[in-house]
Amino acid sequence: MQDLITWLRSVLREDEIMARAVPVNARCVPPAHWSVSTYGPDKGRVVMGTADDFALPTPEHAQYVARFDPATVLADVRAKGELLSVYEMWFMGSSMPDSGERYKGAVEGMEKAIRTFASAYRHRPGWNTDWEK
Repeated sequence: MQDLITWLRSVLREDEIMARAVPVNARCVPPAHWSVSTYGPDKGRVVMGTADDFALPTPEHAQYVARFDPATVLADVRAKGELLSVYEMWFMGSSMPDSGERYKGAVEGMEKAIRTFASAYRHRPGWNTDWEK
């Protein structure tokens, strides 16, 4: 389980770095949106645009992209990181309550929750199919 947690923390850190790279007070509000550049020297980094040449096909597309405002991404990363910390503190660390059958269901439940939300990142480099069990 520790290898999954280590990998997941690195994936979440990548998301955090990307979200923090957006300038302070820059938000993505329809009709503004983000686009991945396929031209120029930026090698596909996320860029922001509001001009017509950055237009999306529909307002629904713009709303979808806007949902990934950096503040939302950071809140998601923070929440998942807290869940991982709770698991590590209680079930892997020295502060674990007395062991045995008493906490078996809690451990299994936390592990299932972690595996479930980690599976959303299975397209990212380093995913191990053994973690799907």
